[in-house]
Amino acid sequence: LQNAIFDEYLGLIEARVEAAREAGTLDLGVESINAERITILDRTVIRRDQTSGAETEILRLETEERYKPVPLDRALRMLGDDSVPIVNRKSGKAAIRCSTYSLTDDDGEIVRRYELVRPTRTERMRQDLLVETMWEETTEAEFSALWQAEVEEMQDKTRTNTLYLVAGLLLPVWDRLPDDHVQVW
Repeated sequence: LQNAIFDEYLGLIEARVEAAREAGTLDLGVESINAERITILDRTVIRRDQTSGAETEILRLETEERYKPVPLDRALRMLGDDSVPIVNRKSGKAAIRCSTYSLTDDDGEIVRRYELVRPTRTERMRQDLLVETMWEETTEAEFSALWQAEVEEMQDKTRTNTLYLVAGLLLPVWDRLPDDHVQVW
């Protein structure tokens, strides 16, 4: 009974963290920007202290990050009783379907969810929505071929993101920064 209570509690925490991540309000604390390349696209001084001359500036950065796909041998080790290989018949992509924490909806009903582990990302999906997609169980051989093809396709590719960074003397402007999507890095 105690394990069931803790599982439910962890499920509630996981659901709140995931909801905050999706809403862009999850505060991860201090982070490092890891990238293959960081380019300053624009730099604007928004405040200069009259006494010290210290500046506050906004930098618009472009980061380029290399995809790090999950190797096939590691993916095959993930398969087991609760994890099955699936394939999307429309896209021809492979994934591992794992059970994950359930959610409780507004009516108090348990909403079962699955985690779909892909070579370069992970996503969670409600069971009822997964049934409506083109994902279906497959053989380990078909799964392996499709997974390996996506790993080979993605291992040399990169993705770019644009970030805005406020740097320099922050305290005088802190209360004027927008409340949404602000993180301390």
